[in-house]
Order: sequence, then C-alpha cells, then structure tokens
Amino acid sequence: MDAHMPPIGIKQLPPMPYLDEFSAFQTIKVAVNERGNTEKGLEMVATISNSLKLSAEESKAPCRRISFPLKPGMKQAALIVEDGTFEIYKSLTQAKLYLATNINWILEQYGDRYHICKEDVIMVVGTLIARDWAMMISGFRPQTTLTFNVRAPSDRVEGETWGNWTVSYGEKGLEKNMAAELDKKDHKFSCKVSRVLSFSPNAVLLARLKFPPAGLEPTLYP
Repeated sequence: MDAHMPPIGIKQLPPMPYLDEFSAFQTIKVAVNERGNTEKGLEMVATISNSLKLSAEESKAPCRRISFPLKPGMKQAALIVEDGTFEIYKSLTQAKLYLATNINWILEQYGDRYHICKEDVIMVVGTLIARDWAMMISGFRPQTTLTFNVRAPSDRVEGETWGNWTVSYGEKGLEKNMAAELDKKDHKFSCKVSRVLSFSPNAVLLARLKFPPAGLEPTLYP
C-alpha cells in the first residue's frame, strides 16, 4: 500500500504511515566484485546469508571453477555473483520500529483477506543486485561435488549463460552437466544461471525483517 495515495476503502492510515518520516532514511551501498573479497563480503552480510560466494570481476584464465563439496545431513545452497551491489537501510533499528508499530494495523486491514498472520508479514530492508549470478540448492549425496564453471569474459555471448553447473560423483570424479538429465532419485537438486544481457541487473538476495514464531520484535532474515 502506498500511504501517500491510499487505496479506496482505507479509512484509517497506519500509526506510522510514511517510511520517509525516519530521520535516518538512508541506505548504504557496497560493491561486491573483487577477488579475495569473499571474507569481507561474508562478514558484511553474515546475518543475511552464509552461503554467498563471490567470483572475480575479471580473470586472465580461460575459466574459473567454484566448487561445493556436499556435506552430510543437510541441504546445501549457494549463490555466486559477479559485479554485484549490496544495499541496506542505514538504520535497521528504525526499520524494526516501523514494522513493529504498524503490524497490528496491517493484520486488521489484510489479515482476514489474505489469510496471513504476524509471522507472514515481511519488510524488505536490503537487496543484493547483480547482472551475472548463479544459484543452486541440493540434497546430500555421498562423494559428490557441485561446481560452477565461469566462462572468461572474452568467451561470453549475449543471450547465453555466463557459466554452467556440473556435478561430479564418486572417487573418480565422474562429471556431468547439471542441465542434463540425471538420476534424481539418488540426487535431488535445482540450479539456475543468468544469461549475458545488456539491460538492468536482477535482485538476487533480499534482506527481510519479519517476526519469528512467538517473537515480539522483528528479526533480520536472508
């Protein structure tokens, strides 16, 4: 809902109607694009995602390989970006206050209509945008490694992916393209890769405020 132009039928605005009432309505932007910045980037967005890995802006090698050995007892997810920008509100304290102040009004207006409760409401406070990105999620399979193969900038063609996922099984490392048909009864996975395009980048990760189960204050989630 746009509080500056509320829809017909809204008889009362929320207690704190405008986000730009905040004195610190500002954001912080950080470039995410350099080799060796993995630790710095993870520290910066640790509360948002512990699966973010960064690829270099350029490489003299024909391609790069970013590998993820699967770990037992858990699903595994990964996000790889190149030339990304991470932006988040400067004052999360005030953003939390905005959501906490308005949550009862939101539920009164929309709870019954959309069958939502307090824990379903989210407030986006940060974004990671990138033109080139790749992501995967996979269940565990013994002796299995997923690898993203980055194409050299000179080899990238508009409209085609900027790299591809492969999976290797067993001690001998038998490698298959993850785009091909694999035996998904033994290995359940999903992967996606952006294509080389000239228009605007995509938002690939959101930082959200939401109420945890039985929680009284909004918490930051990836």
